Amino acid sequence: MDNNLSNMKNNLFYWATGELSQDAFICWLMSYATKDSKEDAVIKACAQEFLWMFVKKSSSEDKSNIGPSDIVVDKIERQVTVNEEDEEKKQKKRGAIDVLLTVSTPKDKYKIIIEDKTYTSEHDDQLQFYKKAITDEFQEYTVLGVYYKTGFQSDYEAVKEAGYCRIGRAEIVECLKKYEDKTINVIFNDYYEYLKDLHKKAEQFESLPLQEWDWQQILGFFSFVQPQIDQGSLRKYGFKANFDYVHNQAGGFYGMWLDNKCNYFYSEGDEQIKYEIYLMMQFINQKLEICLKLGIKEMPEKGKLTPSNIKNRLVYDEKWKYKLDKYSYQKPARLGYGKNITIGIFTFNLL
Repeated sequence: MDNNLSNMKNNLFYWATGELSQDAFICWLMSYATKDSKEDAVIKACAQEFLWMFVKKSSSEDKSNIGPSDIVVDKIERQVTVNEEDEEKKQKKRGAIDVLLTVSTPKDKYKIIIEDKTYTSEHDDQLQFYKKAITDEFQEYTVLGVYYKTGFQSDYEAVKEAGYCRIGRAEIVECLKKYEDKTINVIFNDYYEYLKDLHKKAEQFESLPLQEWDWQQILGFFSFVQPQIDQGSLRKYGFKANFDYVHNQAGGFYGMWLDNKCNYFYSEGDEQIKYEIYLMMQFINQKLEICLKLGIKEMPEKGKLTPSNIKNRLVYDEKWKYKLDKYSYQKPARLGYGKNITIGIFTFNLL
């Protein structure tokens, strides 16, 4: 995720791109919503609007009787350790909440958990665990969860299941935009410029020639295409799209895959292989490739049946001639032997 250093401005956030730096900005901004904050009406109004967005999106309660100016931050905590008991009933660190806000309105008190992510995503059941831990400890508060995401992510199902609201880059930029021409605060304007630039680059897939795309345009394109697939006509057949970085010996690439989680079975004698067929889109060497993939789900640990058996059955006819060309696929230069095998490639030359 390296930026091009030759194009960098004198902007702190082009250099401090990690989540800890973003944590610091969130805490800095929220400090202007405290009772004893510095006098800065513009930054305070922005901080309160952020809080209002957090509360309104996270809570199903009616908030028509209050507004952003009614919200006050009572306490800001960062990297809050959350423990769990081990088998010996001893407290053991399970994780740390990025930012924990104690917030009040004329009628309500909140603990707002902010899970801040740039280019990583949630793991295990950390979101649910954090929320339960804070709810158990502070039963007099309404506990809200915010998933603050400025990078790219394909799957937010775990975020939704944990009861967190997602605040994405587009919403953040839109909120900051209202105040950027009203303040000369360097920290505020640097953060806004950095996020605006990232968002602009992500949207350039619509205007840049494909051969000029880098990871930002690729992920911007995937982020745009994914909901079109998930909510389109393929949805009724169970198809779902996801994207991520795919590691391999050549260094890896960003890919998007489309499947409907439909399992197939191939048997010989008393042995059986469980497999799936799916599509993967990838940008490699200025080429857009649509790959037909064979994914092995289950196979005998010891036996004569191997992935090559089902691979050969799918790609060759009885005369050992490649047969997927009738569907406009080309045979890969090498047919692999792993658990995820490319068996056909449809290529768009972009130059």
